Amino acid sequence: MTEDTDGQHAGMFARRVAMDREELKAAIDELMRQYQDGEIDGDTYAQAMMDLTASAREAQEAQD
Repeated sequence: MTEDTDGQHAGMFARRVAMDREELKAAIDELMRQYQDGEIDGDTYAQAMMDLTASAREAQEAQD
């Protein structure tokens, strides 16, 4: 997988700012599937997971 492709996958998850619990779960499940199927590498997986959790945390803080 090329760096551009990896960045594309990571960006896909980083674009979402606000998401509810079900959307977050679906995004995590998709990310895990992509990693398991070898579509993304470990570094991309880790970065995308951090982006997802940060986005969810920011959305939750904005609602509080």
